[in-house]
Amino acid sequence: MLVPALLFGVAEVGLRIAGAAIAARHRARTATLAGDGDLRIWALGDSYTYGVGAQDPAHDTWPMVVARALEERTGRTAQVRNLATPGANSTGIVDRFESEVLSGPPPHLVLLLAGVNNSRWLGQSGQFCLEEGPQAVAQLGQTLAGPLGDLRTYAVLRHAVLALRPPRDSDRACTLVASGFQHLDEGHPDRADADFQQAADLNPRSGWAALGQGIADLRVGRHAEALVHLSRAEELGVAPPAMALARGFSLRATGALDDADAISGRPHPGDLQPFARILAAWVRLDRGDPAGAAAGFAAVIAEGDREGAPGGPMPWALDGLGWAALEQGDPVAAEAAFDRSITVGAGLHLTPHLLGWSHIGRAVVRAEQGLVPEALADLEIAGRDSAAVAAAQAYAAWLLARHRSARDARAALLRSAAVTPGLAIADALAARLQGLPDEARIDAPAPHPVPRPTIAVQQWLDPGDTRLVEADLRRAARIAASVGARLVLTTYPQPRAHPELARAARSVAADVHVLFVDPRPRFQEERDRLGSWDELLIADGHPTTLGYDVLGRSVADALGALGTR
Repeated sequence: MLVPALLFGVAEVGLRIAGAAIAARHRARTATLAGDGDLRIWALGDSYTYGVGAQDPAHDTWPMVVARALEERTGRTAQVRNLATPGANSTGIVDRFESEVLSGPPPHLVLLLAGVNNSRWLGQSGQFCLEEGPQAVAQLGQTLAGPLGDLRTYAVLRHAVLALRPPRDSDRACTLVASGFQHLDEGHPDRADADFQQAADLNPRSGWAALGQGIADLRVGRHAEALVHLSRAEELGVAPPAMALARGFSLRATGALDDADAISGRPHPGDLQPFARILAAWVRLDRGDPAGAAAGFAAVIAEGDREGAPGGPMPWALDGLGWAALEQGDPVAAEAAFDRSITVGAGLHLTPHLLGWSHIGRAVVRAEQGLVPEALADLEIAGRDSAAVAAAQAYAAWLLARHRSARDARAALLRSAAVTPGLAIADALAARLQGLPDEARIDAPAPHPVPRPTIAVQQWLDPGDTRLVEADLRRAARIAASVGARLVLTTYPQPRAHPELARAARSVAADVHVLFVDPRPRFQEERDRLGSWDELLIADGHPTTLGYDVLGRSVADALGALGTR
């Protein structure tokens, strides 16, 4: 035991001496940004660093604003290398930094903004990989990490073991879960379901695989199956904020109105509460109270109008308002609501792939106005929403049976049943077509489909759980220190958005002694000066060219306050 202990001690001392030398070089090289030659700046992040929303992303991003300010202050030419990838999560962002840092001259300054995709888009998130795996291994790792976690030798050995050991079933399951969520984000629930099923086969205790199966079923309108998988996920300890509402919408779709209403009446996290009110309004509509439903939907819309930000729940509330107006016999108001839902949804990148029911509603209005080709065109667009495609095809089948032929109607019914069998509107038409020749038509008007929208909320992960982003930011700090680069961390500029990410970045910056810049106060000042967010943010929340300028100037001024010479 003495010899291994001595070897371990020698390795630990050697690693600490090497670490101290690297840290000293880091401090010497980053004490100033002034000097000779070009100032190399690397920008790391997601769409907010890539420049989505700017008029000219090559010129108007916030890192470019920082670069121009530093050129003025240091007299050096600043070269920006923008390595941002829209949709990337913090792990992907830092992985790219780690790979690129070996490919050429290292940067002098690294600007990093990361984390929003960790909780908003499961396909880009690695959160589930933090939590799943054989329980014995996970427990052992936690036990060892306590007393040994601060030892450099332990960290090196752990990295070597993780790099060299063959993949376990739980590792392969995690990869499949990530792939499944990515397919969901891309609008392919069938491919997602196959990945989740394979993941569940490899790791039957994977709560995230069960959750994925539930979401995939939701996306194609298989609500009874969704409820089974969502319950299984909860049994396995996975119950993210959005899951209760997902269950509520599926309960409503299966006719369990009391249970759905009970879920809508619970308190939900702030961003989800409007969706709970939308669910309550749908339940009122199902119970034969279209006026009460319309009032519920209108209240959510009015709240969005007051805030001047037609995002989040607005398109879904407008969709519901349209269906309530149809029930009240007001096709003009219905069409206006559907039109606005589609317009607002387009600005938020929700239509048509997530708001097919608005297109179905508008098709109903147009069909009753005798505009059958226009109605069929809307139904074709609705088919891009996997949760609406079955109903869209079934309703199209009625129009085809009346205006074209039984053969065309049967083909549409087959397409509907392939996604969601057993829809009442489809079964009713199939019975009418029984025994009719292919060229026959029917004279009955198409009944209204029963709307069963699936709300695409984005809080499937707890936004307050910032373990992954914190670990990645610390890793970025180590990488920057290893090449003598100064690292600057910042956060997303909207004052009320993502406070948990700002706290995480601030905490990590304090721990690893790098600069953290919070642009939110200046962003709020600009909004107050301008009187609205219109000049600072585009509809989906990304900054405009002016918004990126405010963010960039916040970072540049903070660097200037530290001294760049």
